[in-house]
Amino acid sequence: MYLVSTGTRIFVLTGILSAFTTFSTFSLETLTLLRDGEIKLAVLNQVVSVSFGLILVIAGTLTVRSLHKMLH
Repeated sequence: MYLVSTGTRIFVLTGILSAFTTFSTFSLETLTLLRDGEIKLAVLNQVVSVSFGLILVIAGTLTVRSLHKMLH
């Protein structure tokens, strides 16, 4: 017997905890590049990763809005 629902456990374990590990890896990669003196690559890593993430969020939002309009 669990104190929280299955949906809540899945959200916390795969959603929130996965986000922390992904962000930690992203940050560690940038830190390693900076420590190795690869300033341009570190900045490029940040810019490309964040930009690509934003593009995907926008694409996802537009897709969901489009699907919502088609279904309603």
